[in-house]
Amino acid sequence: MPPLPGFSDNAFKTRDDAIRAAEALITPLMQYMSAGKGRVKIPHATGTHFDETAAQLEGFARPFWVIGALLMGRSTNMELLQPWLDGFEAGTDPDSPDFWGPIKSFDQRMVEAEMISFSLLAAPRELLWERLSSKAQRNLISWLSGLHDKDMPQANWLWFRVFANLALLKVCQIDTPVVKRQMQQDLECLDRFYITDGWSGDGLWRSAELDLQEFHVYKETGVANTVLSSRNACYYSGSFAIHFSQLLYINFAGDLDPERTERYKQQARDFGRGFCRFFDEAGAAIPFGRSLTYRFACGGFFAALAVAGVDMPVPLNGPGSVKGFLLRHLRWWARHSDNIFYTGGVLNLGWIYPQFVGIPFKGVMAKYSKFAYSSSFGFSVPVGGHGLAQVAPDSTLAFSRDGMETWAVKYKCAEPEFKTAVINATSLPTATVQWFPWADRSVSVSTTIIPPTTRWPDWHVRIHRIKSNSKYGKLFTAEGGFAIHGRHRKDTLDLRPLDLAQLHAKCAVGEVEGIVRTENSVLILSGQGASGIKTNLLDAPHRTTATPLKPEPNTNLMRQRTLIPTIQHTIDGIDESLEILLVTKVFAISAEANGGWKKQGKSLRDRWLDEPAVDIEGENLQDGFISMSS
Repeated sequence: MPPLPGFSDNAFKTRDDAIRAAEALITPLMQYMSAGKGRVKIPHATGTHFDETAAQLEGFARPFWVIGALLMGRSTNMELLQPWLDGFEAGTDPDSPDFWGPIKSFDQRMVEAEMISFSLLAAPRELLWERLSSKAQRNLISWLSGLHDKDMPQANWLWFRVFANLALLKVCQIDTPVVKRQMQQDLECLDRFYITDGWSGDGLWRSAELDLQEFHVYKETGVANTVLSSRNACYYSGSFAIHFSQLLYINFAGDLDPERTERYKQQARDFGRGFCRFFDEAGAAIPFGRSLTYRFACGGFFAALAVAGVDMPVPLNGPGSVKGFLLRHLRWWARHSDNIFYTGGVLNLGWIYPQFVGIPFKGVMAKYSKFAYSSSFGFSVPVGGHGLAQVAPDSTLAFSRDGMETWAVKYKCAEPEFKTAVINATSLPTATVQWFPWADRSVSVSTTIIPPTTRWPDWHVRIHRIKSNSKYGKLFTAEGGFAIHGRHRKDTLDLRPLDLAQLHAKCAVGEVEGIVRTENSVLILSGQGASGIKTNLLDAPHRTTATPLKPEPNTNLMRQRTLIPTIQHTIDGIDESLEILLVTKVFAISAEANGGWKKQGKSLRDRWLDEPAVDIEGENLQDGFISMSS
């Protein structure tokens, strides 16, 4: 899997650099075009959950995000783009072998309609719409109109129909009551997804009442997870869908819908203020949520922001600032692109290296429900449920009640409660959620997360109060820190044990390698950095062990062969009166983040030994008082 010339060697400093990268990405796809140019079939056997015709339409349509942008800026020669424009003729013709097929309810073709519509809206009329034959224009109008009154997921999909209708209205001159009614209905529904601080959910936000409703259904029927509504806000809320589409709507529909677009501008300001923190100084994004095979689309918010021209607050105040966030992200991907392209130059499926990800909702617990996510260490996705090696529980507390044959982790949880902890007389925000490992709610967990502080920048703390509503002979728990590269640099063999005495003051992050282990802690050191975990020992008859767990290969997004610092507890004699308090301290330093680790201040050894002490007062975490000290 070689790098891609034009992208991997790109400095990403100028407009010409961006154009060169765009052309480098779309050119390899042309060898896989159908005879009529209306479909693209990538020659790999990975299947989709939708039909093959829609899959080949996806291959054709997705590049129109960049083709539309190139046309919008008149930024490339038409000889390169003409085959793609020819595909409009064949793909919309019902008599052509390349016909995309009519749009039905809950159809993948709805998704691809947004890229087709974007290109129509973005391109100057003489470069796209007026180049089409009158027959192709009629066929395209008919095809886009196929979205009208069809059932679709009440989520970001509604934007696909909004843009189809916007293209029909502004480009195709189809100004009908149906177009306007459908557009207004969809926009009103989308606006109901708004949560706070600029964020929208990908659908209606799950209420506490729905939690209870789902539990009552479980008690009556024994069937779990019957309510589909969820609480997830990820890149679909920003760069992949909601905000990305809102910003494009500002650009294309500001004259038609000034009141709504002004509201979207304010939401972009609120959202951007926090979203920029998802990217480190070198441009690395925090991977979490689904569809991470979109890779550098994580920076799509900044690209759309530039198009929309919204006046933004610091640190996005000005075109140069927005450009900086986008280009740093693209530079990061160029530096990490050795394993993201197939030999033919087409992007493969995965993040830093190819991973088999057939359906974006696979591994949903790993993608949305971990305690922490990292731009440096990524996260791990389970490959099965048989044993901890398959579960790969990084940044997760897993439970087993069947002798460690199967494991349950946090999936759905209650709305978070935001409180404060006191750190050396300074208040620090904390987040507490209640969750249940199993649908029968036989065990309940209240987890409080205390983030890193200026005093302890390498540590975050998790406090779990575990209550049982049933009797068990034994309950097993396993909690992981961040997964980290687990091999020696020179020979790629497993990391070897390292005595704490060998971790002297001159040992540098990313240079020292090995595993430092005690009864209640484990620290893993490799070229990627340092990842560790500590806990307090449980009283007898309960037992605590600290281990460097070796998960199955290819479970982590960033590295193929990892180790997870893990604390395991065996809790004996579970009954309804038992309550267990676990305090877990998680340590991590990246050798690669923000352009590379810079040695300053305390040594690695001192940072590991300087853990925060946690004191909890009160009967429960929600009402109690948490303090941290040296």
